[in-house]
Amino acid sequence: MRTKTPLQKAFSLFVGTPKENFDEKSFIPSTRSVLFKRAVWKRLGGFNEKLSVGEDHEFFLRAKRAGFRFANISEPKVVWFDFENLNALDMIKKFFNYAKGDAQSFVFWSPKGLSTHNLKILSVFLRYFLFLWLFLSNKALFTAAFGLYLTFAFLKFRKSQLSFKSRLFLPIAQIMADFSTMTGFLTGIFTKMLKYQK
Repeated sequence: MRTKTPLQKAFSLFVGTPKENFDEKSFIPSTRSVLFKRAVWKRLGGFNEKLSVGEDHEFFLRAKRAGFRFANISEPKVVWFDFENLNALDMIKKFFNYAKGDAQSFVFWSPKGLSTHNLKILSVFLRYFLFLWLFLSNKALFTAAFGLYLTFAFLKFRKSQLSFKSRLFLPIAQIMADFSTMTGFLTGIFTKMLKYQK
């Protein structure tokens, strides 16, 4: 992903998979950066068009279940220009829409095991319920726990080639991603329930 600002660079790590974190066994690609044969598309029946967003993630989960493998090309053949034009609000909307699509797909298990998007989102809710409980019961413990959480934002991308300025934006990107993801997930569940009611 091509970026211009430190915030874009920090945020891009939450959207994509840095090459140093690539694991062929668990990787699920996105349509912005994948090449596959037409026979794969036909065999899997294409995208689930009932989903408003996240249809590519659901498609590649089905591909993984069907036994297709994914490999990484170390030198990029595709450069995503869209990202360098995003401001903070655009990034929030992007995470909101990803989470909304994940909720609508209702996928809670995949070949990645318990690391599906939806289970990760539920773990975000759990974290913030814990933070709220700590805030209400013990402010000192809350401060320590939340401080450790923001430190975790630095540590999980420690292998990434980031400037110091971009690293300073990692906690901000983490919180932006968390809240936009939680609201997107709730919106996706709510809209899915409305469809069932109709």
